[in-house]
Amino acid sequence: MKAFLSEFRNDPDKPRNVIFVEQDGLDAPRQYAIIPRELWKLLGMLVGGAVTVTALLIVFTPVRQLIPGYGTESIRQNARLNAIRLEMLEDSLQVQGDYIARLRFLITGEIEDSAFAMASFADPDMDEDVPSLRPVRSTSPPIEDRSLTQVVVNASLDDSPDELFSNAVTFPSLPPVDGFLTRGFDAASSHFGTDVAVPEGTPVRAIADGYVVFSDWTQEGGHAVGVQHAAGYISIYKHNLRLTKRVGERVRDREIIAVSGNSGEVTTGPHLHFELWRNGLAQDPRYYVVSW
Repeated sequence: MKAFLSEFRNDPDKPRNVIFVEQDGLDAPRQYAIIPRELWKLLGMLVGGAVTVTALLIVFTPVRQLIPGYGTESIRQNARLNAIRLEMLEDSLQVQGDYIARLRFLITGEIEDSAFAMASFADPDMDEDVPSLRPVRSTSPPIEDRSLTQVVVNASLDDSPDELFSNAVTFPSLPPVDGFLTRGFDAASSHFGTDVAVPEGTPVRAIADGYVVFSDWTQEGGHAVGVQHAAGYISIYKHNLRLTKRVGERVRDREIIAVSGNSGEVTTGPHLHFELWRNGLAQDPRYYVVSW
């Protein structure tokens, strides 16, 4: 074969006669006139076309992934980006899980030594010179003057997005139930709310607009429901007979969220235990609610 092809390299413009003879000799020989230069041009066009088609396949089709080493860097970059996204998602889920766990820890009443709970809920923007993380009373006006004063707390984007909550929380608000005050706020004895005696089956109303962040049974507080309001406020209602709202539902001011009862272990009769927290600090509800 090598000797045959070498015949076409010498004097490429001189025609050559190529005779094809069958090996058995039964058919007549066939003769063709070939100009070597034209033959080489034809072969060059075929090779060039094959190379062009191959290049197009590599550039515009997934065939390039079959080439060893091709695209390895892009694959590594995508892998790194996916790993970063996964870490961010895990961090977000961890933060949400920690918040829900702390909220459940707070609502169940298991906060005798509440330094951990207070630190967990504390606003990171609060003054670091706060002397104690124990629950403190509000700085609202004294009880005898509160009925004449209206305190409006404006919500910020950090505390509550406009699309989730109202633009403001107005205090003093109407009480969640009308009843007889049996025990007040006493942080020293870890009683972070107010007990109001009411007949079993009394409607329990939200003190402001918000979203339900807890609605479940607790060992000490029985059927309990918690509502997140604007400006970092959370109101909690315990010892109910039954709950009328589920987690995630939006509630309006004065909307019924539960029916009072006598559920839970820590109870001495039908009553509502009401708590109000802001940025992880328990507030005395009597400074925020009229007629208590």
